[in-house]
Amino acid sequence: MKTNLWIAVFLAGASLGAPGTAAEAKKSKISKTAPRLEKKEEDRDISSGKAPQTSLPSLGNTEQTASEGDAIKLKVKGEAEDQIPVAVVPPPVNLPFKDVVGFARPGQTDRVLTGFVEHLPANEILNLAVLNSRQGLATGSVRLPRAPFIQMEVPPGLEILGYRFTVKDQNAQTVYAQESRQGARDLMIWDGFVEKRCVIKVGLAYTSELFVDLADGRSQRFFGDPVQFDVIRYDQDGDTFVEFRNERLFLTASEELARDGLPLMKSLLGLLRTRTAKPYNIVISISRDGESLAVRRLKVLQKFMMDALVLEAGAFVFDIADTTDRGDVTTFRMAGPPEARP
Repeated sequence: MKTNLWIAVFLAGASLGAPGTAAEAKKSKISKTAPRLEKKEEDRDISSGKAPQTSLPSLGNTEQTASEGDAIKLKVKGEAEDQIPVAVVPPPVNLPFKDVVGFARPGQTDRVLTGFVEHLPANEILNLAVLNSRQGLATGSVRLPRAPFIQMEVPPGLEILGYRFTVKDQNAQTVYAQESRQGARDLMIWDGFVEKRCVIKVGLAYTSELFVDLADGRSQRFFGDPVQFDVIRYDQDGDTFVEFRNERLFLTASEELARDGLPLMKSLLGLLRTRTAKPYNIVISISRDGESLAVRRLKVLQKFMMDALVLEAGAFVFDIADTTDRGDVTTFRMAGPPEARP
């Protein structure tokens, strides 16, 4: 009886399965239609060019306010830096004087500032732009030759009864003669004029001669030192003229101003600043075949005079003329008497 009972129990256990066997088999059964959830490690290998999947960092300097039914508002503050290349270049030095006169010291007429100038208000800049002619006047290092052009000393100790004084040019042409039957003075002088017209010309050499009759019956002749002028200044018909030899004022066959003529031009500018009557007349006399060169020279002179005198183009009248008996010259004509004699 006991044996049959144990058999029945054993068969019942076999039909139910061992503990955990049937249950586990049932649990491990997976549906083919249900989604599969598998845990996958993050791929942190960036050697293949893929960035690791990381969460965005939280903004430290943010203000976030949200309530149910409202949109989220974010205030983000950030900083950015840019590198801007700065090119350090020297300032230009060849500027017209009228462009820097507002920063110049009172009375300064140089093209380059002589020293540091502090900030000036607008009214002081405007005052400096209108220069007084006496402020701009400076003593030139070279004086323009003016009458009398010829001077000759008479040898002392001679008892002279009469004399003849002549001036000849380099072509041995007599341009001036004076004689007297009285004793000669200690100094023979000629202003360069004949019949109120200036006959002295630039570029020509002049030599003076003195013939004297002595009391003892002898006659002697003396020669003065030859003189030649590259520029002259003279007054005629109530106006003042300054004549430059073109070969001295300009470079040969060029429109550029000659460097050795700049001291003479500086003296001319000082003279022009004493004249209030305008316009100034500037005429370049040159042979007809050099007309194109004369036009270029006029443009250079116009720019130079406007910059140096701080004047507009209307203050000058430029013209070109054929070579006259005065030769190839550049003539500056100033009307009226000067304010002050330099």
